[in-house]
Amino acid sequence: MTWSERLAHMAKFQTGDYFTHHVPRFVADRLEAHNQGGAGSAGQVGEMAAELLFTRGPAFVRNAFAPMRHVLPQAVASYLKECDVTIRENRPLSTAILTLSDATNAFEIIGFDVPPSVLESFRRYLVAIDVPRESPALSWIRGFTALALNERRVWTMIAGYIPGQAIPFRPGETFEFNVQGLLAHLGAARLVGASFEDVRPAFWHFMMCADMLFDVNQIDYELVLWIARVVFHHIAGEPLGSVADLLYTTIQTCVTHGL
Repeated sequence: MTWSERLAHMAKFQTGDYFTHHVPRFVADRLEAHNQGGAGSAGQVGEMAAELLFTRGPAFVRNAFAPMRHVLPQAVASYLKECDVTIRENRPLSTAILTLSDATNAFEIIGFDVPPSVLESFRRYLVAIDVPRESPALSWIRGFTALALNERRVWTMIAGYIPGQAIPFRPGETFEFNVQGLLAHLGAARLVGASFEDVRPAFWHFMMCADMLFDVNQIDYELVLWIARVVFHHIAGEPLGSVADLLYTTIQTCVTHGL
């Protein structure tokens, strides 16, 4: 499918009841979880935020999630306490932790005021996450989360390099379906202080290929938000809260060009 076809397919499931009942119920359930002090208030937030962003735009996401814009610090702190127990017991961390970092990223790029310490608190846990080999999309999310946090020992290994090893950067390079190559390229771009123009071709080709990568389960919707964050904020220097708007504009450009 093209972006146009995927958005149309997604829209079939977003009927009037979806917006008038399902989305408000989703928010209400997470507010209830927040009031009970649990980590469930961040469950599936990143995924739904991405879906709504793609189909309805960032203004809709901001309005829909506004009642729960305050929940992340408590949700993350609650879940990370459980992670501390897991680590003390010498057990690998579940990839469920990534759903909370996804939620944090989504809230930040749509412009909600999330304390920087919330995302930073994930840093020390990234190395302990056990990602199954059959889940490449989660591996890429872990890699781009580490890149956004500048946690080099994690993202370089996922990108196929040894921590401390020189990573070549060639401006204008493209990677099509090679997500690992894109991670290495954008990571190297951060290391050398490259510009947006240097990585624009790689990002644009990724957006062109994203739909096919969705189809073969190489990536999921939340990863697109992470890549947009790295490209627009960490490399291009755009305000973090503007990333969702810039990504939505990019998607609309893809639609206009029939991609």
